Amino acid sequence: MKQTVLVLILILALAVVGPLSAIPQIYEIFATHEVAGISLLTWSFWEAISIPWFIYGIVHKDLAITVSSTFWFITQGAVIAGVLIYS
Repeated sequence: MKQTVLVLILILALAVVGPLSAIPQIYEIFATHEVAGISLLTWSFWEAISIPWFIYGIVHKDLAITVSSTFWFITQGAVIAGVLIYS
């Protein structure tokens, strides 16, 4: 039981920390207004993929997948918004 709770805590932490990896990209876009080399198609594809993952997490009552896909949707959306604004 304790191992299961520990794994859940670890996975939930990673569900939040993983999407934070996009923060430097988001900062760079909005601080410099420079979007050269950032693929709108790639980030849009990742954004689209996070939607079925979110639905899957809800349907299967999987908190880690739901949290992760929600945070990825937000951070990817910020990158996409920056590319659209500054291109």
